[in-house]
Order: sequence, then structure tokens, then C-alpha cells
Amino acid sequence: MAEIRVVFNGRAGDSSITPDELMGLLRRAGHDAVLHDPGQMKLGEFLRGPMKMVVAAGGDGTVGKIALALTGRKIPLGIIPLGTANNIAGSLGVSFEAEKAIHAWAVSDAIAYDTGLAVGPWRANVWPRQWLRRPTKWSALT
Repeated sequence: MAEIRVVFNGRAGDSSITPDELMGLLRRAGHDAVLHDPGQMKLGEFLRGPMKMVVAAGGDGTVGKIALALTGRKIPLGIIPLGTANNIAGSLGVSFEAEKAIHAWAVSDAIAYDTGLAVGPWRANVWPRQWLRRPTKWSALT
């Protein structure tokens, strides 16, 4: 099966995990994962080709950037919350502990989400309709 592509933003919040620790957790969970190196490859190029899913390890900005990059593709998006607020992950019931979030993917359903654009004097996130992983126990709420 195709691998998991991981985008890690170590500048998000007070990142409590290193890229090496995250990759170790993924390997121990049985995932074939590759970490994005922004010095070696642009994000768009990294997200080309077949893949099992993409993991956004960071805050709301990182999640939004990856979601936009996946627009129009039915590739699941997993979230490892590392930011300060983690509003998106919190709203979706994603565990703030990386190991628990990774474990949830094995017992989750992929759900679609819709996009929206808010216009005003403040900044807003724009979300594409895309696939996300969320624990099954929350499926009834969608």
C-alpha cells in the first residue's frame, strides 16, 4: 500500500514531540511514512502521486495549508495537533496526544467536510471539501 506523507511544523505552538519521535510512533503503529523536508522538496511536489493519507502535524495553519493542497483529491487527512489553540483538531475530537491520535486512525471512518470562506477585516481559514479521519464514536454527530 502507498505510504503516509507527513508534514511536520515544529514551529507550531510548543511542539511537544520531535519529527523523529513522531516518525517512530508511526513506524511502531505499522505505518510506512515519509517526512516532508521543505529544504529538499516543495510541498506541492511532496503531495503528488499515490499515498495512503497525509498527516498534518502542527497547528490550525498547518492543517489548513495541507487541506488546501489536497483540494479535489480523496486522500484522507490525519491531524497531529501541535499548535497553540488547535481549534480544528479540538472541534473534530482529535486527541492532543500524538500516540492516541495515530491509534484512532485504525478505528476511524473517513468523513467529508465542507468548505467555507468568511470575508471581513479579520483573517479566516478556507477549507476544501476533503477527507479527514475522525474516531467512529463521533460519526453520529456528523
